[in-house]
Order: sequence, then C-alpha cells, then structure tokens
Amino acid sequence: MTTPIAGITRESLRRSAPKANGWHEAGFVIGSRQIGAGGVQPLRGSVAGPGWEPAGSLEGWLDASGVLAEPGCEAHALVLLAGFGAPLLHLCGWQAAVLSLAGVSGAGKTLAARAALSIYADPNVLARQASSGDMLDESDFAAVRHLPLLLDETTGIRPERLAAFVYVATNGHGHGSRGALPPWQTIALLTSNRPLLDNRIAVVAEAHRRRVIELYFPAAMSAEAGERLAQVQHHFGHAGETYLREVCARRAELAEVLRAARETVQLQFRLPDAQRFALWTLAAALVGGEIARALKLHQIDVAATIALAGEKLRQDAAVTLPAPVLAGRLIHDWLAENDYRIARWAARTPATEADYLPSKPVGRNFGRIIAVRCRSITNMLKEHGLGPQALHEWLGRSGTESARRKLIIAPNQRQEWVYCIDAEKLSDAFTR
Repeated sequence: MTTPIAGITRESLRRSAPKANGWHEAGFVIGSRQIGAGGVQPLRGSVAGPGWEPAGSLEGWLDASGVLAEPGCEAHALVLLAGFGAPLLHLCGWQAAVLSLAGVSGAGKTLAARAALSIYADPNVLARQASSGDMLDESDFAAVRHLPLLLDETTGIRPERLAAFVYVATNGHGHGSRGALPPWQTIALLTSNRPLLDNRIAVVAEAHRRRVIELYFPAAMSAEAGERLAQVQHHFGHAGETYLREVCARRAELAEVLRAARETVQLQFRLPDAQRFALWTLAAALVGGEIARALKLHQIDVAATIALAGEKLRQDAAVTLPAPVLAGRLIHDWLAENDYRIARWAARTPATEADYLPSKPVGRNFGRIIAVRCRSITNMLKEHGLGPQALHEWLGRSGTESARRKLIIAPNQRQEWVYCIDAEKLSDAFTR
C-alpha cells in the first residue's frame, strides 16, 4: 500500500524551510522553533511555511508508528531508527550512507520513509517525488542540514542520475561550490521497485556502493497496517520535540557514545573501514533508537533490528572479487571520483596553456595517459585492505601502461613517483 505525496517544488521547500534548520549552539532548530534541553522556544522574527509546525498529537503518532514494532516489519523499523539517528551525525561530523528501500509495490517503503520524516515535520516538506522529474539537489540538503530527506519513486530514474544523487547526499557539499552552501550531515532515503545495487558496477561504481545501505521489501504490507501507518501524516513534529530535548540535554556526551557504538557495530559484524558510511549510519540509528525507546517513542527491538542490517552488510562485504580485479575496479572508480583533482596539462606544453590546474592535484592527464601519484593509489588501496601485489598484478593483467616513473604533475613542483595508466585500456580491461 502506498500513499500519494503532495507535489511540492524545490522552490517551495527552500521558501518554507528557514536557513537555520539543524544544530546551533543553543539547540536544534526546526522551522520557527528552537528546541533545547529546557524546552521549545519560538524563534523571534522567523516564520516557517506550512508543515514545519507540529500537528495532531504525540499519542496519534505513537499509535500509527507502532505498526513498525510488529513482526515482519523489521526493515521498516530500521528506517524509523535511521530517522532518529539523522540529527546525531553532526555531533561526530559523520556522513551517512543513503538508505535505499527497494522491493515490490505496496510493501510500505514510502510509508516507512514518511514515518521517519514525520518525527520532525510534515513528511511532504521533507520529501520529493522523483517520478515528477524533480530531484533533490545540494540546495535542498543545505536547507534542512541535519533532518532526513526522501527521494521517492525513483524506479524510472536513470541509475547514473541516482549515482550522482548518492554523491551529493553523502558528500555534504555541492560539486564545484564548496563553502557556498551550509554543509550537511543527514540520512537520505530513496525508494524504488528496482534495487539500485543490481545495476552493473560500471554504472553504479564501487565508490557509490560503499555509500549505500539497501533494504529489500519482498512482500506487500497488509491494507490494515498500511492504513494505520499512513496516519503519521496527520500527527507529525511532536516526537521530534520530545526526542531532541533529550538529545540536547545529553549533547556533550553523545559524540563519545556514538564512537563507541560504531566500534561495537564494526566488531560485531566484522565490517571493513571502507564501509564507514554504513558504520556511521548504523551507529547513529543504534544510539538514536535507544534514546527514543527510553523515551517511550517506540517499542522496536533496537539491537535486533540493527543486527539484521549489520548481518546483511557483512554478507555483502564477504562477496569479494579476486584482489587484482578489485584493485582495478577501485582504481577505475577512484579516478572517476577524483577527476577534478587531475591536472589536464599536455606534454611539452607550457603551464600557462594547461587546460585545467586544480589547487591540489594528485595526478596529470596527458591526453590518453593519466599519471597518478603512487602514494595516492597505494593509500586508497590500503584503505580497502589491498597491498602493492594486487595493484601490480592488475596492472600486468590489464595491459595498461604500468611504468612507474618520475614526472612533474603540476607547475612549480618537483618530480615525483607516479603510475602511468592508459585510460582507454583501463576502460577496456574494466568491461571484460
């Protein structure tokens, strides 16, 4: 069962949401309210648009969202816990993974996501329906900063656009506009009938995949449960006030609690450091979920729900490629992700005639050959648990120009050791 989302434009979200949403020294701002340990105060001179002020009652919200504590709703329950976890990320400076909700129509994916949004405000002001052609962008994230957002009904969206969305959501800043917009740390949700991670790795690259937690919803939710859960749209904002008052009261201690939770999750499920986005997300959901349960805002078994997600991540991480093949895919993804850090400066060309010179280059593009600092490649592979042998085996197998030599990659710099990689052969080797 699904609930239609009222269409709102990007401009209406920006007008409705004051720029101050999220954490401040005195507390947490939602709309025209500032929530602190001592209570809720109106912000002087701030007028929020429709949907930012609480509606209905806390009792009504508890009754509607109580469906998620029932057997068979474990994936839905994790979504609600992630909603509680979203504001905690900022306390550690973490970025969350995108939570991708995939599965059959009528499974309650959208309803679960809207329940998470309703903790803080009307779900309509924190959601966008992708099927209408309106995607969330960096300005939307900057407008809400530490509140969760939903991109709904993405089945018809090209996977390349969704991959770009994953980067925007998890980087915390817009491409090419660093510093121009307020940074954000939050949890983005997206729903689709088609799993995002089912796309080819050449389309949704390894770097994207490590920023996504995908939950699959295989069966339809009962009509009775769906109708009950849909009532959160009439009872929103009250749970967030109760929850954030407690978070504000414990704000000084929560960073340490979150880091301990991250270590617990990592040790329990033996997840590599490369899964840091997922680790941060689960740690925030674990801590936020436990705080909310202590406040009687839900009856979900938090540890069991987190365990289901952690076990799935562990199984996904265990499905590994041979080390040399994985090294090649990681290099391919890393070069795509760091293209803006590669100088475009042809051989025997004065620096004044270079096509592009980044401020802190890690490599140099000569046209077909890309020279990349050896330590940049080896450090990246080390983060993923791979050593020099995997790199050298892959370079040998792929037929790329693998010479290790000294070159100048930027003006006014000394020669340094680089790997020279043939970009065309790299692509050919990747798709074999």
